[in-house]
Amino acid sequence: MLEEQGMEEHIPGAQFFSIADIVEKNHSNFLAIPKLEDFNKYVHQLNIRKSDKIICYDNFGIGTSPRIWWTFKHLGAQNVFVLNGGLPKWKALDLPIEHGDEKICELEITQKQDEEFYLASMMRKNIELDTMQKIVAMKQQNYILNQIIDTRSEDRFTGTADEPYFTPPSFRRGHIPKSINIPQELFKEIVTINSHRVSVLKNIKKIYSMLLEYRINITHPTTIYSGTGLSACTALLALEELEASNIMLYNGSWIEYGSKKEELIQKKDKNPSMLIQNID
Repeated sequence: MLEEQGMEEHIPGAQFFSIADIVEKNHSNFLAIPKLEDFNKYVHQLNIRKSDKIICYDNFGIGTSPRIWWTFKHLGAQNVFVLNGGLPKWKALDLPIEHGDEKICELEITQKQDEEFYLASMMRKNIELDTMQKIVAMKQQNYILNQIIDTRSEDRFTGTADEPYFTPPSFRRGHIPKSINIPQELFKEIVTINSHRVSVLKNIKKIYSMLLEYRINITHPTTIYSGTGLSACTALLALEELEASNIMLYNGSWIEYGSKKEELIQKKDKNPSMLIQNID
């Protein structure tokens, strides 16, 4: 299953999954994870059932495919995976390629209830602004073990750079209090395959060592956010590989939190994980 700008080249049998077409309507984040009923309608059209083995990939290697993976995972898919290296690695290995768009199957909605997707366990969930507010409040009082990871770039985290073009002029800079900044690129690396440079997710030993440097404990609940939630899913995928016990996506991410003038924010701290004594 490909998520990218069209299907001019794709792995044989792949179908196009458009993140932009299946989001929660009227959410503060224009790329919020969709409601369950909307998601079920969309995957019905693709003839996908929760019992299927679902493999997600993109044109970047590791780019937007983790977002599709997380959406399926959150909504109950048991056998959903990311093709590490995506289409670039597939092509570098000189594997078969097809050209042209795959047509979405137009199906009558006849799936049985037990074939539909459903909300997954509380160990793999999205949280909304009200829950994020409670986590921040309790973190500031050192009441809970929850960790908060921001996967945006360091300059956006510290408030020294503007947010991207899609944010309003009045949008604030900074980060959610008590967040730890681990830019998404640190979860990835470039490898060379048959003279082709390919972006892949780092192996679990490298990821685990990096998280230790940032004092992240994978046995503690961890909430992850980014600008819109897209890059946060790369970190979620990495923590899933490490079998982290309780990982969550803040569905509104910074595009929602940073737009709320009443919310507390922090700026300038290069890496709060090195400055806050009680990191949990």
